[in-house]
Amino acid sequence: MNCPTCTYPLENGTYVCTETDYRILDSNNRVDPASIVNHNFDSDDDEIGDTTNVKYCYCGYRVEVD
Repeated sequence: MNCPTCTYPLENGTYVCTETDYRILDSNNRVDPASIVNHNFDSDDDEIGDTTNVKYCYCGYRVEVD
C-alpha cells in the first residue's frame, strides 16, 4: 500500500502515548523523530501507555490498522 499523499510505500508501526508525547515506533522499536507530538497529560492519565497499530509515511501521513 502506498501513501496517498506522496505515493511512497507505507511502513508498519505502533502509535504510542508516552508520559511526554505521542510517537510512532517502527517495526524495530525505533522512534520516527518526525512523528513526535508533545502533550501535557498528567503522569497518571489513563491514555499513557496506549498503543495502536498504524501504517505510516515519513511525510506525516498515518492510518490506524486492525
